[in-house]
Amino acid sequence: MIIDVAQSITTLVWQQPWPTTTIMVWVHGNELSWPRALLQRLENISKKNEPPIQSGTVFCIFANLQALQYDVRYTDINMNRCFGKDIPQQNNDYEAQRVQELIPYLQQSDVLLDIHNTIDLPCPPFLISEHADWNRYFDVPRVLSWLDTLHPWGSDGYMNSIGKVWLCLECGSINDDLDITTTMAYNAISNFLCATWNNTKNKPDTYWTPLSIRCTDIYTSQFWQFRLARAFEECEKIQKNTLIWYDKTIPILAPKDMNIIFARDTENIWDECFVIGEEI
Repeated sequence: MIIDVAQSITTLVWQQPWPTTTIMVWVHGNELSWPRALLQRLENISKKNEPPIQSGTVFCIFANLQALQYDVRYTDINMNRCFGKDIPQQNNDYEAQRVQELIPYLQQSDVLLDIHNTIDLPCPPFLISEHADWNRYFDVPRVLSWLDTLHPWGSDGYMNSIGKVWLCLECGSINDDLDITTTMAYNAISNFLCATWNNTKNKPDTYWTPLSIRCTDIYTSQFWQFRLARAFEECEKIQKNTLIWYDKTIPILAPKDMNIIFARDTENIWDECFVIGEEI
């Protein structure tokens, strides 16, 4: 086991180097359940309280150290919009520079599990994935797809662009009970390692995902202040002409029956306000 404390990247290697898997947390510094779960998993492996990883290489990345230090989502720019080929080289912000340190690990990886919490209302966990054969390993009520087409500079867009597998598990809200979300995250990490053959002593659990939502569009603010008309549950299904938001003072209605995803108030023009989804 090799621990790179300076970069907060832990590399676990056992026997043959293949497969190479990455678990990445703290892309946003105020999302706590996943980092807590990953630290517990690493501690239990080091103390031999659990079966160790049996084969391959696992990179465990704690991504946004500066945002973590200040307990904020990000310090300069959203790190999950910095994984494209152009933005980091043109930008001196901390998150952009940090992404350049992480890219070589992602390039080596066969599979990336990028793990998060949502921002506002309590919500059940959900998976974001373009790889249907992987969805069964996660105990979630819904799966979102096509998000990488709307966020091409995210870690999802980057991994998909180089032909690798990318999965994102949103493990409840930052406002949910931390013990519950941490336990959920811990179990998901363990099952993910089984599913990637990094732990050959255990067979992964499999689940049925009842609902699939395709992300079709993203709304960005046209003015300097964007305010939701009310709080929306994550992936809530709403009807056409439902009042969703006020872009400055202009009321805007839902253009169709849809699922509203990642909805939030914003302050600046061109901020991402919410994603439009449809059940398939």
